Amino acid sequence: MIECKAKNANARVSEADIRKWYGDRVPLIYSILTNGGTYKGKPFRFELWSNGEFSASGLKWLAEQPLVMIGYSVGWRDGKALKQYADKAKNTSLWTMLNDYYFHSPLSRITGNRV
Repeated sequence: MIECKAKNANARVSEADIRKWYGDRVPLIYSILTNGGTYKGKPFRFELWSNGEFSASGLKWLAEQPLVMIGYSVGWRDGKALKQYADKAKNTSLWTMLNDYYFHSPLSRITGNRV
């Protein structure tokens, strides 16, 4: 499960956004998906992606949290890690979408902030 935080050039994912994702969104989605039915008992991975950066305090907070819980694990990718992932992806639609709308968007060309 991926939650994406698209950010304008020079914007960062705040510690508050990170804490909300980790402490609220992930457990809620996990609870919904494992409440009987097809996904019960399946392992999950939750990732927070951003085309920008994460705040230093948010990354520090994340580093202090457990990354593996019973039934799921968590991770994150900032713009640079996401670009590396997209460049290796065999899914050309993912690569095209990320490049066209985030890494090489008109805004990134204007500001000079390209990943």
